[in-house]
Amino acid sequence: MEEQESERAASVSASRPQRNGVPAVRAFPVILIVALSLLLVGELIFHDFVFGDKFLLYKDVGADSVMDTYPTFVHLSDYIRTCGFPSWSFCSGMGQSLFHLTGSLIWEPIVWLPRQLIALALVFQHLLKAVIAGLLFFRVLRLRGLNLCGSLGGALGLAFSAHMCMGSCWIISADDTVCFTFVLFAAEEAIVYRRWLYLPIAVALSGLVTVFHLYLSAVLLCLYVPARLLEIYGWKPFAVSRVCVRLAMFAFLGVGLGAIVLFGSAYVVLNSPRASGTIPNFAFGPAPSPFRGGDWPAPPFAPFERPSARYVVFHVGAGSPLRLWRPERWRTLAAHFQERGYLIAWSAGPGEERLVEEIDPQRRHLSYAGKLDLAQLWQLLSNAALLVSLDTGIAHLAKLVAVPSVVLFGPGSSVLFGRGEFWRDAPYREITIPDFPCRDQRTLFKRRIEWVRRCQRSTDECAEPRCMHAIGIEPVLAAAASLLR
Repeated sequence: MEEQESERAASVSASRPQRNGVPAVRAFPVILIVALSLLLVGELIFHDFVFGDKFLLYKDVGADSVMDTYPTFVHLSDYIRTCGFPSWSFCSGMGQSLFHLTGSLIWEPIVWLPRQLIALALVFQHLLKAVIAGLLFFRVLRLRGLNLCGSLGGALGLAFSAHMCMGSCWIISADDTVCFTFVLFAAEEAIVYRRWLYLPIAVALSGLVTVFHLYLSAVLLCLYVPARLLEIYGWKPFAVSRVCVRLAMFAFLGVGLGAIVLFGSAYVVLNSPRASGTIPNFAFGPAPSPFRGGDWPAPPFAPFERPSARYVVFHVGAGSPLRLWRPERWRTLAAHFQERGYLIAWSAGPGEERLVEEIDPQRRHLSYAGKLDLAQLWQLLSNAALLVSLDTGIAHLAKLVAVPSVVLFGPGSSVLFGRGEFWRDAPYREITIPDFPCRDQRTLFKRRIEWVRRCQRSTDECAEPRCMHAIGIEPVLAAAASLLR
């Protein structure tokens, strides 16, 4: 037994890197030289971002860094200053927990900066991660017995690989490279020098990126560790399994350390459109059943004063001046329904009160412009006899509420944003001028699609919304009559 233990110790000792007689006190100068080499190469590669006027945000390889990662950093920065530790936020979707982003407080230190400094600091955060990944991989290669030049070359190759420099090709920084290198480093330190405590820290940190990174780290350990131990011990199942069990115990300790965040991350991943099957089922599965009124329950709402008799709602605001309808046509529409015994309720968003004042300067009708939140607006629509709206978010809310709706499409596409197949049974009518000459843009999410017809021009490019002016009062009245039979 003692002879076997001696053989194992000799095997492990033989696998350790040889220092070629260099004293241990010289380890710090070597690390310093490696770090400076990494910084120098990083400065050369990212010179325009460090000293120039460019930001480390990608637009030519996908827009996730601009549309997702950067806004998330800004949101977290604002949140921890105003609300504290990441919790619930109504600025994410229609309201969701930010707790699964707790790991970003460690992995993305720029979120601690004020929002105006984040874009400038992105490159410095990335260089920090590149240096850390390079130093860790340098140590891994030294533990595997490579000489200084070979280890330095490997560190530079990893730290400034295409995957690392492009941030996994669509986001800002390749956290996966850093965390997997740390896991590899921790495994080598445990196997070669029996320094076990690096492993739970590495596993916990990889789980703080996302629970998917934890899964990939587990796959890496399950493949790498047995192969490395077989390299050291040879075919000695008992010795290999004993070390594997000890490593697994420390790895599970890391899972425990990060468990409080991992559960939140797992919940978000498993309920995301990709993991839950929503996206593949939508693309390749059976067609979903059409929406029915009542499928989506009404939200709780704060009490407000509603019209006292039957009424119609006219939503006159929109996200662009090019989607607005002429005030005199709104007045004509209001007069028509008033003659038939309906109360008129004007609706518009915050800051759009002036639109109602321009349409109804004498304030003959009720105005809810800028006064209601979404839940209250839901209630206002749910009890209305009819909604006439422009192409805006309220038109989408109307489909959920199942209120009879007439929606005016000018520059927007009634094919893209109208009923479609899912809402085909909704009491909903689209009013548009087919094949309007300047509704000629065919892009959707930056991709050209031949059947798309829309116009996304700004007010600088289009001085007058001729497509909206072309919509007369008659088709609107006809559509409303068909819904009120």
